[in-house]
Amino acid sequence: MTTLQPGANPCQKLERTVSRPVTLDVFLRSLERLSEEEFVAQFPTPLLVADEPEAEDGSESGFFTEKVKLVEIKRHLTGEARQVIPMPADGRWLCVGRSRINELTFRKRRISKFHCHLKRDPRTGSFVVVDPGSRNGSTVNGVRLQTDVPRTLTGGEAIWLAGDARIEFYTASQFYRRYIKSRRKIA
Repeated sequence: MTTLQPGANPCQKLERTVSRPVTLDVFLRSLERLSEEEFVAQFPTPLLVADEPEAEDGSESGFFTEKVKLVEIKRHLTGEARQVIPMPADGRWLCVGRSRINELTFRKRRISKFHCHLKRDPRTGSFVVVDPGSRNGSTVNGVRLQTDVPRTLTGGEAIWLAGDARIEFYTASQFYRRYIKSRRKIA
């Protein structure tokens, strides 16, 4: 299990560069011809799918990202946007919160500046999510995370931040079956 000193947050000390997102539709079109085995080989780490809540400051998007691939789709019927973020393969934390220095930023007041972070546990190889003590908490599949206690993710979990924003955690195979294979059935 990944250990952190109580109150230690690896995200607060990082400087990041923000880049523009790419649409999920373009992402899926560029990958839809891949077999599941080819897709898994191209994306060896799990993928996060985040629902963008409407930004409270009136801006267009509540998302930013650093050097990870990020894709977005605006659903025409609901106006909801979705982002896909592959987990870093190099073992560094993927930070989530309200601050723009996070890889994934939600602009909602109930979400803390450094709300949670995800990482591969170097000892076990599994992925974990940690809430460092956010004001309004995080849940995984409806179970509240304890402060600074890593929660192992196996795939298919829904992570809620302050009840306002949802991030789904998928293995590459799960993502392929959910988004690419199902897209082929519709077409």
